[in-house]
Amino acid sequence: MQDIPKSQIASLPDFEVRVANHASMTRQWKEHQSKVEADERNGVTGPAKHVAFKAPRALPIVESAVDADGNANYRIIDDGPTAAEKLEAKKQELEHRLRLTEETAIEAIAPRRQSHVLAIRENDIANAHAARCELVQSKGFMKFLTGEQPQMPADDAAFLDAQEARRQRVDAIRRVFAQALADIDALTVQTIDAWQLPTF
Repeated sequence: MQDIPKSQIASLPDFEVRVANHASMTRQWKEHQSKVEADERNGVTGPAKHVAFKAPRALPIVESAVDADGNANYRIIDDGPTAAEKLEAKKQELEHRLRLTEETAIEAIAPRRQSHVLAIRENDIANAHAARCELVQSKGFMKFLTGEQPQMPADDAAFLDAQEARRQRVDAIRRVFAQALADIDALTVQTIDAWQLPTF
């Protein structure tokens, strides 16, 4: 018996019909050939002599399903992905969509192309404030101990507050992402189709 991979006949919806036809034609040819051989052995001549002709041909996959006796002798083997492989493929697709959603949400809050300039400004503000603190210390240790601290410019303070708010929002998104990724990993064949992406 010949094993026929299902994937190899996906484009032949009439595969079984083709095999049956080829098997029938093969048997007819074999029967005719046996008469040709008999005539040769018996010295038959003239119009009564059977004349040989070429064996019927078909697609190789069809021919392989017909045995030497001219009978259809095959079974179709499902060589497609297993249930576990299909589930994993769905999980990978969900993970891809989840990552894109996370990246989009973070980009809306902290644009990637702005990150360097924001970090530079934050560093500059920190350095400037540190310099002001050193100046207060240099004016007298007692003033420093009594709490006399230099004031940070309002726009710098507002910027730092905004930076911290951005960090907190990005952290919240990443936490939602992490939980969703873990949820995807735990999905089963029964639950995966109902799962929905979270809202960031």
